[in-house]
Amino acid sequence: MEGRLTMSETTTKADIVVGVDGSDESFAALKWALKEASLTGQHVNAVFGWTHSWDMGSEPDSDEAWAKVRHDIANELKSWVEKAAAGIDFDPANLKLTSVKATGTTALLQIGKDSQQIVVGRRSLGRVARWFMGSLSASLAETAEVPVTVVRVSDSEDETVTDAIANALTPDDQTVHFAQPKPAIEEHSRPVVVGVDGSQASRRAFEFALDDAQLHGAPLNVMFCWQLRDLGVIPGYENAVAPVEAGQQRASNTCQDDVRG
Repeated sequence: MEGRLTMSETTTKADIVVGVDGSDESFAALKWALKEASLTGQHVNAVFGWTHSWDMGSEPDSDEAWAKVRHDIANELKSWVEKAAAGIDFDPANLKLTSVKATGTTALLQIGKDSQQIVVGRRSLGRVARWFMGSLSASLAETAEVPVTVVRVSDSEDETVTDAIANALTPDDQTVHFAQPKPAIEEHSRPVVVGVDGSQASRRAFEFALDDAQLHGAPLNVMFCWQLRDLGVIPGYENAVAPVEAGQQRASNTCQDDVRG
């Protein structure tokens, strides 16, 4: 399969658009984008969507005042990128800096509509906030017409939840702590996993995953999760419910068709 399918030349050369705002999450996303581009030679467009807020003082009332705000924001954006690029073999000539007065999501959707991918960091909202507000990265992924990569910052939130559950189930007053086991596979050996279902959208996902796996020399696992009702009419069982074995064969064929193109 290696070398048979790659993303189109035009798509490969498109920018990687990454959202930045000075947070640890966006810093991790920016570093990821710069490292990826250092391997592909792509341009990276670091996008900062901003809106005027109360902590910025009175809203500017002249063109000169607005120009100063934009200048200050541009300098801040430049400092973020310089910090993130430290130690990465990335050609500065391939860097674009974009600041726009708009919400981050709006800016990324507009500027990234023709990009190769949009990269964002996973926001560290509390669990209650996520229940009410939803996931910004998930919302972006559902709306964007290009792949969205969500870079997660390692934190202790999952560990805290596990500890809370463990202590709630402990019968006495003893405090317990759950030590997360180390991954069985080293990070550089982890596979790229892509889900397919025979649709055009999953075809694009497969091509994107294949390109990324080839770029990093990683194994590629192609998965098709199915139920009989999702497989349509299976030949020979037009008027009957197909057995699981027939469904499995149909699913395997669909998966193979996606891989072969």
